[in-house]
Amino acid sequence: MPDLTKKTREEIIEWNRVAHKKVHPRLTQKDVYEDLMTKIDFDLGFKEYDLLMSKLNEYLMHYLINTGNRVLLPFFLGTLQVIRKETKGSKIDFDYFKKTGEKRVHKNKHSEKYYAKIFWNRSSKRYHNKWYRQLFLFRPNRLIRADLAKAIKTNNTIYKYDLK
Repeated sequence: MPDLTKKTREEIIEWNRVAHKKVHPRLTQKDVYEDLMTKIDFDLGFKEYDLLMSKLNEYLMHYLINTGNRVLLPFFLGTLQVIRKETKGSKIDFDYFKKTGEKRVHKNKHSEKYYAKIFWNRSSKRYHNKWYRQLFLFRPNRLIRADLAKAIKTNNTIYKYDLK
């Protein structure tokens, strides 16, 4: 009797071709909430959960900006930190350009040729697949980026961040 569990070479090639084209869906906050409600025995509405997650994320971002420390994320998701880099070349001062119409080099006096950004280091020993980078996404919103710029200008926090 032939072994039905073994696949032919053509079947393996076809499976690999289809598997690489498979679209992995992104998880939303609603999906995470519904999964959490099946696991815990606590009555929590989605609005309260959304408010709780928003406050937690806001606290986490302000902690990153004000201390410059690295935060290790759970479930092997990597780390979050604020990094600083040297600017390459000269940038245009767009605020001056909007007011006068003349191009001028931005001096960047408050941070002395450095700029900062929130960086997610995705390196993890557990996930090696290419789809992992597409499944999880991190983009800081405008308010967080504005808070980072404000902290650099007012408190001169640029030197708290790691140089990359």
